[in-house]
Amino acid sequence: MGFRFKKQEDFQKGFVRIAGEQIARATREWKNADRAVAVHETRKCLKRLRSLLALARPVLEQQACRAENANLRAIARSLSVSRDRQVMLDTIDQLMPDATREDAGWLKRLRRSASREITDAPAGTTPNEKKTAKAIAEAGKRLAALEPQASGFDVAAAGFERTYRQGRERMSELSAGYSVEASHDWRKRVQAHWRQLSLLAPAWPAYFQTRIALARQLSDALGHEHDLAVLADYVRGPGKAALDEAGVGTISRLIEKRQEALRQQTLCDGRILFADPPKALTKQVRRYWAIAVEWPTSVASTHRQARTDRQAGGVLALSGTPLPKGAASPDKSLVKPAAGHGRTVPEES
Repeated sequence: MGFRFKKQEDFQKGFVRIAGEQIARATREWKNADRAVAVHETRKCLKRLRSLLALARPVLEQQACRAENANLRAIARSLSVSRDRQVMLDTIDQLMPDATREDAGWLKRLRRSASREITDAPAGTTPNEKKTAKAIAEAGKRLAALEPQASGFDVAAAGFERTYRQGRERMSELSAGYSVEASHDWRKRVQAHWRQLSLLAPAWPAYFQTRIALARQLSDALGHEHDLAVLADYVRGPGKAALDEAGVGTISRLIEKRQEALRQQTLCDGRILFADPPKALTKQVRRYWAIAVEWPTSVASTHRQARTDRQAGGVLALSGTPLPKGAASPDKSLVKPAAGHGRTVPEES
């Protein structure tokens, strides 16, 4: 089962099940021989767990919830050092397409300098494999002991609304005046929101898929903008030794140009994603979940029938209505199925 609640499952049991599955996955991913992949995939599991905690936080024992969230954050941070170095190299590479031949020369000099720092990194800056594995296992035991003090959709409602409201508030702060810290904090709220959407996606896969796609696009743009801000600090700091004043100015201008474009994109996407008032969106999602529980197979069966009808060229497939038995299939060239109809939400990655 993916990172989501089951429609015919109590949310309390679902919370424990999902937490256990993500701990098991993190343990498995951490054993990957490719350490870069191990770090990346394990960090994603930890982020999913923190999003799950945030979803249920209002109905969990507060002290234990805060402590476990801090613990998971600490584990993730211990894994981020080596990854952050590679991200800097990738960010430099992403500036190359916008660079002139002269600009590219400065970027290459900066990249060589950053690469040497990665190669010469002191011992102790990479995560300890055994220590991390033990920390993940211990987190799993504590999570298994947490039990939401609510039932049904009430387990998720308050936390979903809280995360979404925080995302809206951070967007408003950025609209009033940009700062690197506010942008980074907004991204964390956006990531938590789309992971929580993934948890609730079985209520209406097509609807949630659209919101998840937009939120992930927004998160990616905010992440890239943050990586550029980190690179800008490096250029004005340690990286300055590999450049002269002209090189610092050139690369800084390339970074600022890309950042400005990204900021325009993120505020536009954010206004769409966070258009609904928090209470209204939460009530809407609650209704979708209630309908899905009452009619657990209706959407899935309609999607399956729609796919079958499209394969037969059925005009009625556009509305999800099955063809009458014995009816001749119309000319396929006259039918253009609705794009994306019948898709399900892929597991959060």
